Order: sequence, then C-alpha cells, then structure tokens
Amino acid sequence: MSRPAAARRLAALLAAVAGLVIVGAAPASAHAGGPEPSDWRAVVDSMAPAMPGVDFRLVDLGEQVELANRSGVPVTVLGYDGEPYLRISPDGVEQNERSAATYLNRTRDSRSAVPDTALDPAAPPRWRRVSASPTWRWHDHRTHWMEAELPPSVLDGPGGTVEVSRYQLDFRYGEVPVAVTGRLLWVEPPAPWPWVAGAVVLLGAGIAVGGLRRWRLAVGILLAALVAVDMAHTVADRAVAGALPSIAGWALGGLTVAGLLRGARWSPYTLAMTGAVLAVVDGLGDVTVLAHSQLPGAGPAWLARLAATVAIGLGTGLLAAGWQVWRREHPLPVAPSAGEPAAPAPAP
Repeated sequence: MSRPAAARRLAALLAAVAGLVIVGAAPASAHAGGPEPSDWRAVVDSMAPAMPGVDFRLVDLGEQVELANRSGVPVTVLGYDGEPYLRISPDGVEQNERSAATYLNRTRDSRSAVPDTALDPAAPPRWRRVSASPTWRWHDHRTHWMEAELPPSVLDGPGGTVEVSRYQLDFRYGEVPVAVTGRLLWVEPPAPWPWVAGAVVLLGAGIAVGGLRRWRLAVGILLAALVAVDMAHTVADRAVAGALPSIAGWALGGLTVAGLLRGARWSPYTLAMTGAVLAVVDGLGDVTVLAHSQLPGAGPAWLARLAATVAIGLGTGLLAAGWQVWRREHPLPVAPSAGEPAAPAPAP
C-alpha cells in the first residue's frame, strides 16, 4: 500500500473514532452521572439526638439525602406532613405507598401526581420493599431551591454567601423522635473572565507553535501538558470510571506523542484529532464550572476550572496547530493560470 493511501485510511479511521467519541460525549460532560454545577450549598447543622450506628449526609450538592443504617434499630423517615415515608433497617429499605412524599420526591420540581390513597397522612402505612441494602438515597425538596428565579434575599443582597432558608428533616430512631436541621445557602459565583482570558492565551500558544519550523518538540510539550492536567482533574474528582471519552482522548494523545518523537507524517492529523476530542469532551462538556461556585466533583474547584480552561484553549489551539502543519506538509495542488500549460502528468 502506498504512503498516501495509508495516510488516507489512517485519517478516515481516526476521524471515525474521534467522531464517535465526540458524539457520545456531547449530551453531557466527560464525567457525567452526577449533578450539574450550581451556586447552591446545603449544609447540616445538627442532629438531635444522635442516632448511633446511623450515617446521615447530603450528597449531590444537597440535591439528595443519604442515610445508612448499620445499627440494630429501624429508622423511619417522615414525609412532608409527618407521615411515615421510608423505613430503613439493616435488612433493607421499605417505602410507604400511602405517603405523598413517595410520589413528590420522584421529580425535582415535585410535580408528580399523588394518588388519592396517599393524600391522608394519618392513613396506616402500606410498606413496599425497595432495597435489600441498609443505605438509601432520596430526593428531598427541603434541602434545595425549587424555584426558577433567585429569591429576593439574593437578588437584593450584597453578594457573597447568603442564607436563603433553614430546613428540618424528621426521623424516628426506633420510637425516639430525631430532628436534623440545616441551612440552604446561595454562594456568589466567581467571575469567569480570567479563565476565558487564559483560554484565549492558550489558543494563541497552540496556533503559534503550529507555525514554527521546529514544531514537534513545542507541540509535544503542550500536548503532554494538556493530557496531564486533564488526567489530574479526573483522578482528583474520582471520576475515572465514568471518563471513557476522556480516556480515548488520552490514548489518542499518547499515540500522537509517540508519532511526534518518531517523526511520523500522520502525527499532525492525530494532533488535531486529540485537540478536538479533549476540547469538546473535557472543555465544552465542563464549561459550566467556570461560572458556578459549587462544583460536584471531589477535587478542588480551581483544578476543575483549570482543566476546563486548558481543554478549551489548548485543545482548540492544538487542533489549529495540527491543521496548519498538515496543510503545510501536504499542500493542495495549484491550478495553472490561464495561458500556462498544465504540468505534465507523472510518468507511470
């Protein structure tokens, strides 16, 4: 097979792989599966009295409540009207089909229809087993802001951190009443413009190295930095299991670095593909982290914002650099001007 034909086949294969990765990652960020960034934070202030052997916490930025019962005492979660909603014990979880909370908690906006059989909070519970695990998560409307508009305390406030409301969740530890209290806070988002400016600088750096005569070393350094920052962010967020599109981009980046070191003619093409994949998957897919104060990942917020900035700016810059080099090393044939004889065809 001739070199041009091999290059065309490699280009087609890489384009197909990159296209599948980008299309598969387009509906959500690279670390999909969790909540979206927001400016809301729910905190727990107290549990009184304590429930020995029971772990309680808010997860997903307060969007969900989690309770793990490893004691020998059943814990009953009370619904919005004080009715039994959940019963969590070491043997598993039961849900009361006559609790309005069973239906209201199915959606974030609590617009689920509630059957007539669940309208009376004094009705005897009808328990249905929903899990054999002693741990359960549920969506509770008291721990998050449900309206589309921000509250007046935020709109008219001085900024910073604003306490919007206080909440109380009620339980029974055996027959002992327990109250968990906390606050819902709005935290002012950071200004995204420094990160945007950083992305523009990185974009310019990628374009600039693509115009160098000795471009391979500079491009390799930038590409290694892009992959390293993206990997560090994914590991810090403990999101490796859900980062398959990112891993595909890293593998493509490793292939490109190897090609750059060997002087492979196809490396500009894989460089462009790597930049495109990471710019879309880990840049545009996570761009909302730049404009929100509360991020769902386990890693530091500054690293998440840095990773998105580097992916957008440097990824797009390396895409442009690969395109520049490819066009420079594979120029299109120039059509002869009028009156000039056409170049003779090469001998067979």
